[in-house]
Amino acid sequence: MVFDTTQRLLLAQWAVALVVIPLLQIVYRLVLHPLARFPGPKLAAMTKWYEFYFDICKSPGGQFAEEIRRMHKVYGPIIRINPDELHVEDPEWYDTLYASNPTRRDKWPAAAKMVGTPLAGFGTVEHTVHGKRRAALSPLFSSRSIVDAGDVMKEQIEILCRRFGHHHKTKEPIGLRTAFMGFTLDIVSVFALGESMGLQHDMDRARGWVDMLKAVSKITPMAKQFPWLISWGQKLPLGILRVIDPTMAGLLQVHEDMHTRASRYLTGKAMKKPGEESRQKSSRATLPPLFEHIHSSGLPAHEKKLQYRSWTIPSNTPVGMTPHDVLFDPNVFEEPGKFDPGRWIQEPHLERYLVIFGKGTRMCQGMRFAWAELRMTFATIIRRFELKLYETSKERDIDFIGDFFIGANHPDSPGVRVNVVDVRA
Repeated sequence: MVFDTTQRLLLAQWAVALVVIPLLQIVYRLVLHPLARFPGPKLAAMTKWYEFYFDICKSPGGQFAEEIRRMHKVYGPIIRINPDELHVEDPEWYDTLYASNPTRRDKWPAAAKMVGTPLAGFGTVEHTVHGKRRAALSPLFSSRSIVDAGDVMKEQIEILCRRFGHHHKTKEPIGLRTAFMGFTLDIVSVFALGESMGLQHDMDRARGWVDMLKAVSKITPMAKQFPWLISWGQKLPLGILRVIDPTMAGLLQVHEDMHTRASRYLTGKAMKKPGEESRQKSSRATLPPLFEHIHSSGLPAHEKKLQYRSWTIPSNTPVGMTPHDVLFDPNVFEEPGKFDPGRWIQEPHLERYLVIFGKGTRMCQGMRFAWAELRMTFATIIRRFELKLYETSKERDIDFIGDFFIGANHPDSPGVRVNVVDVRA
């Protein structure tokens, strides 16, 4: 009899845990939650498994961004996309959400945890702390610093041009994704760490980086659904992780390499005599700029209510917008998929909607560096070489079919490839 009573008690507890609590949670989310009155599918408001289905289960994966676009067509410019989050589709409101200082915006903790770097700018939740961490790197990305890096860029551009010239001689197509991956990482590593990774001289390693980043991007939807996934993986020994998930192991190997570089730098700082540091201050080869700026900086929650049209958004609500939707909005850019450089001359106000680097206090800190690299590189390549696309399909190799934090094209795509058909004097 005692056993029977205990069994019933356990069954009742399981019933509460598995049935009653989830039902109460659903009622709360649909009726009492601060976002209950916002438009959107009721199923999305009830559970995050709705988002999980589109991002993880629906082929080819990463389809929730497309589902969000469909929801906007049905429910309007502001929608509830999961129990806790809103999404806005309105280019005119982009500057309001991603406002510059003195506006203060904390990051949604779940999004901050997604890449497993809680001490980096991307992984920082609190606005004030993020500002201090960003300020530590500001000198590295200043206009003066980027001008000084001109010779580094020219040196790497020349190496890239030699590769284009080699492919002109051999008549072999060149994979632009791999070539520019090696080029970009070599420039960034010299600029930030004081030494090149040497990927332009080793295309196999450059291809390895392309493959790793593609594979890591495929993990991103899963990490978005389960933010603890990356931090859990970081606790495992690399040897074991290589067996379980080689992709995540490759990513964490990069994290470990950066920790090693930082430790080596700090050890060197500790062993320097007082007079040595000033003599070596200008040497990039002996003083990695990234660590130097962080080391010499002064590094040591607040969320305003937002108003979108007639909607008052509750405090501490994660609100998102999608840059792709702004960049491809036909109401802003006529024929957004068409290559039309003249639009920027005829309508200079469109610069406001060029949100490729984000906006506000968390926009890409390396924007100036990226623009300098882009302009110098393409000015040189286009001036010196005549290129022709090789077996390239817009639908397969260029168009996005999934959102894995970065846009993904078709899984069978070999990337954009070109033949170098002529070398200009």
